[in-house]
Amino acid sequence: MSDPSLTRPQRIGVVAAGVIAVVGAIVLVASGSTGNSPLDIGFGVITGISQLAWWAVGATIVVRTGGHRVGWLMVLEAGLGAILFGAFALTGGDPAVAVKSSVGPWAALVMSATYGPWFVTVILASMLLFPDGRLPGSRWRLPVATAGVLVLVSTLAWVVHPGPYGNGMPINPVGLSFLPAEPLEALFVLDPLGIAMLGLMGAAAVVARFRRGSPDVRRQLKWLLVAVIPAAVFTPISFFEPDKSGTSLADLLSVGALLLLAPISIAIAVTRYRLYDIDRISSRTVSYGIVTGILALVFVGTILVSQTILASFFSGSSVAVAASTLVVAGLFQPLRRRVQGLVDRRFNRARYDAERTVAAFGARLRDEVDLGRVSEGLLVAVHSTVRPKAASVWLRRRRA
Repeated sequence: MSDPSLTRPQRIGVVAAGVIAVVGAIVLVASGSTGNSPLDIGFGVITGISQLAWWAVGATIVVRTGGHRVGWLMVLEAGLGAILFGAFALTGGDPAVAVKSSVGPWAALVMSATYGPWFVTVILASMLLFPDGRLPGSRWRLPVATAGVLVLVSTLAWVVHPGPYGNGMPINPVGLSFLPAEPLEALFVLDPLGIAMLGLMGAAAVVARFRRGSPDVRRQLKWLLVAVIPAAVFTPISFFEPDKSGTSLADLLSVGALLLLAPISIAIAVTRYRLYDIDRISSRTVSYGIVTGILALVFVGTILVSQTILASFFSGSSVAVAASTLVVAGLFQPLRRRVQGLVDRRFNRARYDAERTVAAFGARLRDEVDLGRVSEGLLVAVHSTVRPKAASVWLRRRRA
């Protein structure tokens, strides 16, 4: 496992992506740009909340593992997705409105620059690189890189394209006027082509891992399929619907599966099957939250009781605060150990069982004098806690 410590730029990147995800969700939902029908409102709410879900799961993985690729891709997806959907909100969801707005052309440019890379991060994080952060094999590198280059070329064509992107669309504010527009417009098709290639390779990667993976990997992929299968069914339906004026049920189901179910499925796979050893941070988060809440109640309660009892002896509340601080300081360590043990039984069972095994072996060791039984007990304890492939005990013989 990698070093769980993060550098300062990495920490700033994680926090910045979270702030962008929150701001993007607020802008998207508050603008009402998706429409006023129940399906339109649901589309906007799901899209905004989903970026927060991607960031929360990705940030947890990154913090716990010190920079796992899947975690970083999920954090990047949250940032790009929030920028994309926030820019969509600033255009008002209508090209005619974007033309008249001062920020409309810039928002349209941001949408064009982030759509392809955002889709690439979604497919990489949820299909091609999940769960170990690597491609299924070295032969996958060239086709995946080819698809990525197609998306990159198309994105650059969108950015430098001079004039409006189409009829009724705003003029590109950074378009290069000396470049021919028609050849660049022909490159726009590379964007959906590269995304489609990555999607097909992602589906093939899931199948390949399912066939060759261990039982735990198959269980993890089963949770991922909860999101992938509905997205694969409803996304083509939403693309080929004749009426594109509003949000359809297929659009809502496709977005819900692709954007909201995917991070939830990854989170379940991570916690349920101890992927990236995430159970440790889960137990620490829960235990410290409980300890903090209990100590806060004790602190406030001790202040109130101390003020009531000592009011006739001392003026002011400084003595009560000092007494409460001493009580909290004395309770912290024993309370933390007690709560941590209770939480580990639920969230970090492997550590709890290992500690019990070591404690039981230590208790037997105090009364055992037979070296054969000690060696046997030691091997049993080692196999039960760290589960090595092989273990043996070597005893040095004294020379006569």
